[in-house]
Amino acid sequence: MSIFFSTGQIIEAEKSFWVSNDNTDQMAASGNKKRTELSLKSPNIPTRTKAKSLPISRPNTFVKFTHSDINKDAAQTTVPFLDAQDVVNNPPVPLEGVGIILKGQDGYGGFITPKIKTFDYGPYVQAIQTPQTS
Repeated sequence: MSIFFSTGQIIEAEKSFWVSNDNTDQMAASGNKKRTELSLKSPNIPTRTKAKSLPISRPNTFVKFTHSDINKDAAQTTVPFLDAQDVVNNPPVPLEGVGIILKGQDGYGGFITPKIKTFDYGPYVQAIQTPQTS
């Protein structure tokens, strides 16, 4: 897809297409790296921590919803939580990709949150040099 950088308008030269991570168990049987589970060990309610949530997940990992720790919360809360914060660029810029990650702290259930990757258009912008005046 091409873009007029001066106006932000998309040049419709080709059709859109879907990109996905098809790394399933069936694909792993054919030699691809299998996804591994990110285990939540004795998770407390994620909003109980005062520390900042940091990315926990890595590529080719997944997390299953489970209950909170039996001793910390009587296992009555489903974790991880879903993060409802807006994910926006300000100022708006083109996106290169979107996805989801798990963020949180060790010992807590964490948050599943959307993630965006902005398009690096630096290589496509040419600097305008003005003549030096003395």
